[in-house]
Amino acid sequence: MALSQYFTDEELISQLRLQFDWEEMWDIDFTTIFQSIEDIGDCYSLNFRNRCFHIDKITGIVVEVE
Repeated sequence: MALSQYFTDEELISQLRLQFDWEEMWDIDFTTIFQSIEDIGDCYSLNFRNRCFHIDKITGIVVEVE
């Protein structure tokens, strides 16, 4: 089942890849970390490799947060 009805898992993977450098972006199996995504109200949150990302529920845009 897809994370959202508004964007595809493939679109989300593309957004997540952009958050990593060239060596890492193709080395990560992002579908395996989807189970770590949490709904925190107005967005989704993903904690991965000591970094925290927020995912917009409508657009699927990923931003790193401190």
